[in-house]
Formats: sequence, structure tokens, C-alpha cells
Amino acid sequence: MKLDTNWTMIYGGKEYCCGKLPVSCLGTLRGKAAPPDYSVGENQYEAIKAARLDSLFRTVFDAAPEADRMSVLVLRGVDTVAEVRLNGAVLGSCDNMHRVWAFRIPEGILRRTCNTLEVKISSPVVFAEEAHAARPLFGVSSTLPGYQHIRKAHYMYGWDWGAVIPDMGIYGPVELRRDEFELFADVKQDFGADFSSVTVSVTPRLFSLLTGTFADSDEVAEVSFNGETRRVTVGAEAKFRVREPRLWFPNGYGEQPLYDVFIRSDGGREKDFSIGLREIKLCRDRLGDGGREFCLSVNGKKIFARGANYIPQDNIIPDITDGGTEDILGDIRDANFCMTRVWGGGYYPGDFFYDCCDRMGILVWQDFMFACAVYDFDERELDGIFREACDNILRIKNHPSLALFGGNNELEEMWETWGVPDDEKARECYYRMFGGDGRVGIIGSAIKYCASGTPY
Repeated sequence: MKLDTNWTMIYGGKEYCCGKLPVSCLGTLRGKAAPPDYSVGENQYEAIKAARLDSLFRTVFDAAPEADRMSVLVLRGVDTVAEVRLNGAVLGSCDNMHRVWAFRIPEGILRRTCNTLEVKISSPVVFAEEAHAARPLFGVSSTLPGYQHIRKAHYMYGWDWGAVIPDMGIYGPVELRRDEFELFADVKQDFGADFSSVTVSVTPRLFSLLTGTFADSDEVAEVSFNGETRRVTVGAEAKFRVREPRLWFPNGYGEQPLYDVFIRSDGGREKDFSIGLREIKLCRDRLGDGGREFCLSVNGKKIFARGANYIPQDNIIPDITDGGTEDILGDIRDANFCMTRVWGGGYYPGDFFYDCCDRMGILVWQDFMFACAVYDFDERELDGIFREACDNILRIKNHPSLALFGGNNELEEMWETWGVPDDEKARECYYRMFGGDGRVGIIGSAIKYCASGTPY
């Protein structure tokens, strides 16, 4: 049951109408209690001032006739430090805008009519300032101090290319669900030596949005692909043989045909998505000078990766439209680029971004969201980073455009060449997150756990 409409914001003792998700504080205040454009002149200082206050987002809804069957509340894109209340009862808290949050609804809390859901979001400016005062960490000078202490898109605190506009809000869907499980799929492609045939293996899997782990299940799923249907138990492979496959290639190297996959389980779950038949490898062949190349091979052809960084399109995330995203990616295609890198100082784009890249033949180098900073996370926060990585890997891993995972933006170079003050505890945190020193790291472990074959 979607809860995407009828949202209001309580801010500074006043109530503002927001309407439909996505919603944000600074976007709602703009032109009412704040300048109409925060990026003009010195208006960013008004944005910083406005972001020093907390915001409360509220919706009132009826749950009948589904109330008795709904047991879990799921929120995506909560930015960032927030408390979630349903009919006055605290369900839990959030502290990472990049992940999915799910909360069990205690019995007797959800009513058939007149339910009130509230998400109280703490000031991201005050949070960063207080965290930085308690534990100063190295970061870039163009950005408000303390940005690395909060799992929020760093660019909102300013960057060398953008203003300081530290918004807060709810950017993804909010829904009531009957249980905690979401249906995903592992897809493997095994090509013949000459790419004249391919075996596509599709494995339906259930993932708990509460625990962040895969679950065993006796549900049976129908998997349909390329005009054929297989029935398998969730967790088992459905295999399909395709002769003379229409191969997916990057822009400038061939076409981008897509094949649809449909999954229906007897538990009432559905998953529909498209794949491209292609093989991507990261080539590290030795060169004559003793070094190694760093080159992507698509369907046996080495690709010259022509492209540029994709940074967030706006500081006010609700202002970002599908049309604007499609225009930017269309410009990338028309400039004869074949690749874009999702820069690690922003956020993980929505599904439409990757769908466009699939259609346009734009390979994606996907950073995880860490950039230009020293980090020092505790065990709970590191567990949250593993979950953040899993939530996003599972969502995007089957896109044919996804070519490469990058751990972060410039962190290794920063530690080695930027004169970072010696901090043994923070350096150990780096190794635990990204590997090195003989370790795989949390990000690498998440990629393996989610069965993504994408190079990292």
C-alpha cells in the first residue's frame, strides 16, 4: 500500500503543504519562507540558516480494508537522521539516506482509518557540526566540516563545483507491506566460445528488508524469458538457452537490444525487469613496460571508454525529473560517449537513470558514496554501510549498462598524497571498508554476498 500522497511539513511552528513524494524542506520553503533560488548570489547562506532547524513530515491515511494484513513499514530515501512514528508510536530511527529502512508495526498500532505517519528529520547542519566537534576528521575545505560523519550525499554540504544547500526530506517511496520480503533475482550468462549461444540462468531470491539477509523459502516461482517459462522453487535456477542471441553493446560498438524477464511467485510476489545479453570483463593484461592495462572488454571486444562524471543534477532532489535525466544522458550518447561514472560524492541514482543507460548504450562506472574524506565509523555504522551497499547492488546489478563498481572517490590518493594527518584508527576504518592490507573489505564482501559479477 503506497503512502506517497497527502504529505505536509511542520517547520518553524508552521505547516506547509508538500503534496506527493518526493518532498524536501528547502524545496517546500523556497519562495515562501526562503529565497526562490538558493544557487543565486549568496542565497546559499539562507539555505544553511534554514537547514539549522528540524523538519517534520506528516501524512494522514486510511488503511482499510488492508489494515489487518499490513505488518511492515518501508521507507526509501529518508534524508537523513530521522525518527519514524506511526499513530504516536516510535517505530524506529534512520541515519542513512542511501539505504532502505523497514520497521515492524506492533500489533494494534495500525488503524483502519485516520492513521498518522510522521518522519521527524534532524538538522543536517547541526548534526555535522556537533559530530565534527566531538571527532574532527580531515575533509575538503570547500565543504562544511563534519560531512563525513553522516551518511548523506556529501555534495549537499558544498563542493568545489557547487553551492552549500544542505536539504532534508523523503525522496523515495513509502509503503505498507504484508511482510518483510522483497523478490530479487540473480542472473548469470554463460556464452559459447564464439558468442553464438548463451545460457541464461535466473534464480529468484527473497531478501528481508528488516534483517538485510536472504531468506530460505518454499515458494514456487514462474520465470518467463524469451517466450519460455520455467517453474522453480525460490532459490533454484531457471535455465534458458538462447541461440544466435542479439548482443548488447555500448554506444558506438553496436545495438542495445533488451530481453524481458518476468517472475511470479505463488506467494503473490512479482518482479519484472530487462537484461541485455552481454559479457563484460575487466582486462588487466600485462603491457610491454611491465605494467598492466585497465580496460573493459564487452563481448570479447576491448572498449575505449569515452565519457565523463555524472554528478547530481540539483541540490533539491525533488526538482530532478526523468525528462532532465534523459536529456543529460542523451547528450552523453550524442557526444559519442559510451560511459559515465556515477561520482561518489552524490547519491545512487534512481531506476530510471539505469534504464536510460541500458537503452542508450552508456556503460556505468558506479562509485559507492564516499568521497574526499577521512572516515571513522563504529560497528553499528559499518553494519549500515554493508546494508547500504547490498540495497543498491541488488537494485541495479542486472542492468546491462552496469560495467564497474568503484569503492569511492579519491580516498586512496587522499591518504597517500594529500598530507592527511596520521590517524591510525581512521586508516584501519578505510581498510575495513574498502579492503587492502590483505583484506576484502565491507564493499567487496557486499558485492560477493549479493552475487554480482560486476568487476570491483
